[in-house]
Amino acid sequence: MAEDDSDELTTLEHLTNPAGRLFLVFDAVRAQLQEVGDVETRALLHTHYDMDPSVGDAAYFSVIAELMQQPIQARAAISSLEGPGVRKSFLYRPYEHVEAAIPRAAVPGMPASTFYAGIDSAVLQGLEFGSAALFERKLYRAVDGDSLKNIRDLASTILDELAQAKDLPRDVREALRVHAQRIVTAADSYRVSGSDGLTDSLDGIVGAVILSGPRAPGLLNHPFVQKIRELANLITAVTTIGVAATAIGAGVSDMFAALEPPTPSVVEVPTELDCSSLPPSA
Repeated sequence: MAEDDSDELTTLEHLTNPAGRLFLVFDAVRAQLQEVGDVETRALLHTHYDMDPSVGDAAYFSVIAELMQQPIQARAAISSLEGPGVRKSFLYRPYEHVEAAIPRAAVPGMPASTFYAGIDSAVLQGLEFGSAALFERKLYRAVDGDSLKNIRDLASTILDELAQAKDLPRDVREALRVHAQRIVTAADSYRVSGSDGLTDSLDGIVGAVILSGPRAPGLLNHPFVQKIRELANLITAVTTIGVAATAIGAGVSDMFAALEPPTPSVVEVPTELDCSSLPPSA
């Protein structure tokens, strides 16, 4: 895309929705084939997602699995679009071709040209227009690299502090560790899963804290719980727009507040009994 066309979304803006993320993948394949030449699909996706070429099959296939979910997510998001000028039939059109292409990326040695078969300018245009329509809804904001680093660093600190929380039940520590690690992964794979990955993993760790509270009485005394609250506020602030961010932030605060033990009420006990209002004795 031309960088100086103000009507076109930036890369960060495309990353806010599944149609845009798919557009970026297939546009990168198009550019590779037109400007450089054919290459193995796996190598191309490693470059696109900034993955270490030495990563094992599990990490690569997790990316493919996420890609397979994105047409479903995009259709669901498009189905909720309303308003004049929204041509859903046009916006749905690319996904038949995209869904046929994605599984080919899992085949060892698959050339990018074969992976790209069936994807033409009309498919790319449909994905790009769909991304623009979804971005106009302003559900998520684009998350920059500095914010992703802050999220990753805070989640990593939580992992370190969890490792030291030996007084907590092992299953509680493990559940929280898994969810904190998912936040680190979501920050690292933002180009794959976008803000959805961050918000889903945030839901997971906040839910784990809520569920673990009754079983781990000392949980709230640990510093990492406050850091989870800070992480919730950070992810909400950098991913969510306007009023929604305020509402979600308030909801998270309410959930954490529900874990706080109630303040015991203080009842004053009189030191002397006042009998002035009693009737006289017979």
